[in-house]
Amino acid sequence: MKQTTQLMNMVDMLIVTVIFFGMPIYTSLSQFFLLQEGAVAITDTLTFTDQDNIWAILIELISLAIAAVYLKLRRFDFMQLTFSFNAKAIVLTAGIILIAGSLSELYFYLAAPFQDAGAYLTSAEVAPTDTTSTLSFYLVLFSLLNGFFEEVFFLGLIFAVNKKALPYAIVFSLVIRFLFHTYQGMFYAVNVLLFGIVLLILRSKIKNLLPFTLAHAFFDVFGLGLFFIEYF
Repeated sequence: MKQTTQLMNMVDMLIVTVIFFGMPIYTSLSQFFLLQEGAVAITDTLTFTDQDNIWAILIELISLAIAAVYLKLRRFDFMQLTFSFNAKAIVLTAGIILIAGSLSELYFYLAAPFQDAGAYLTSAEVAPTDTTSTLSFYLVLFSLLNGFFEEVFFLGLIFAVNKKALPYAIVFSLVIRFLFHTYQGMFYAVNVLLFGIVLLILRSKIKNLLPFTLAHAFFDVFGLGLFFIEYF
């Protein structure tokens, strides 16, 4: 039986990062500069059609497949990435949603007064009461996949480095998380960065990755914050 490894070196980390987020970062920064120039509106960057979601699903599946092949060739031990579905995981998911959502609301409350008009959307604009106009099968499907796609990297693979390199890997992961969300504008990108920090803190106590992926998927559907309350 071939021996597996639980650790990646920094070259592995860079290669996997490019596979996962190379194109998203390029696209996100391009959108960010268009947003800064006024060529697009914030509502345009935060609106996705079913076709957009289908395309994103295909891209993420291809990226996951390429990353899996590379890591398999590197004899990476995938079993260390824990995904366990049980009652505790559901409770933890709800807890993560409430903690991260509450802190995001606090950020909105403190930072919004200092933003220019049009730099962000209000709760009512993010979470319309008519869910049938915004929710779709492809949105939910993409959100579930995207939650796994992002957090298996940020909370899973990032930790598969030696202890000395871990602090640098964590900072690196936050930079990457921030960069490929810049298409939403600086206000939202900072919110996502804070979300990433919260997840990293909780990750030190929670080894099961499933609650993080489900919470992320939930926020992808309803928006990062407690806006989802307005849906019900």
